[in-house]
Amino acid sequence: MLQNHTLTRASLILLFVISSSVAAFTIDTNNDENGNLYLINQEGRTLYYFINDPTMRSTCFEGCSEIWPPFYADRIDIPSNLKREDFDYIPRADGVYQTTYKGRPLYLYSGDSLRGELTGEGLQGLWLAVRP
Repeated sequence: MLQNHTLTRASLILLFVISSSVAAFTIDTNNDENGNLYLINQEGRTLYYFINDPTMRSTCFEGCSEIWPPFYADRIDIPSNLKREDFDYIPRADGVYQTTYKGRPLYLYSGDSLRGELTGEGLQGLWLAVRP
């Protein structure tokens, strides 16, 4: 009986060590078909910016934010190829927070449903994937 308890405890410790060493990023990068990097969230969804947004201010509300939901992560975990100081957040006029990258508010696109999908890229000539 004691031997089984020891094995179980050792297995739990090993599982903890393995799971702790796996990186879990809230923001990461992905490569498009040409090998160019773009930002994704922890679920692999592409992060976009709206070219009409002034620095550190969002202008996408109501119907716009239903199509382009603001992205917010209360804790930013990033891979080593990104810089922590490039990320911040802003309070929006609608009372929610939004993560920014180099001053640009970040959005998801409701038309993206698969990991790494870029269907919002270039829409209306105003929405672009964030490329570090």
